[in-house]
Amino acid sequence: MAKKRRTKKRSVTHPSSLPGRPGYRSRPGSSGLDPMDTYQESAFMEGRFVRQLLTGRLRTRNPVYLAFMLVCGIGLLLPLCAILVGSANVEDGSSILCIGPLGLMGAALVINVVLSIRIIKRRRPRRAEKRRKKLK
Repeated sequence: MAKKRRTKKRSVTHPSSLPGRPGYRSRPGSSGLDPMDTYQESAFMEGRFVRQLLTGRLRTRNPVYLAFMLVCGIGLLLPLCAILVGSANVEDGSSILCIGPLGLMGAALVINVVLSIRIIKRRRPRRAEKRRKKLK
């Protein structure tokens, strides 16, 4: 006789049933006003934003968001550029340690804006070609 294989049942949990995930604080039986759940959810989303920003996968097609990201990125890069060029009076390296991470975030914002614009420009001609084919 063949032996029966025992398989472990995997407990599949929905992502929204985990603390900190979006949708957890509005689960059934909860009012959604718990401050700890709210803080965990916002921390999760901030971490996701920073991870996508630093890996170069933060994409948006909204021109208002792109303009805001570009202005913030350039604003964060300017102090770092001023220190590196030497136009700012810096006597010790502590200012680079303070401004360096902000410059990194600014560079990441500018890079993501450029990549988003490249994707937008690649998609637009295709839409125009489809419209022309429909008109013919």
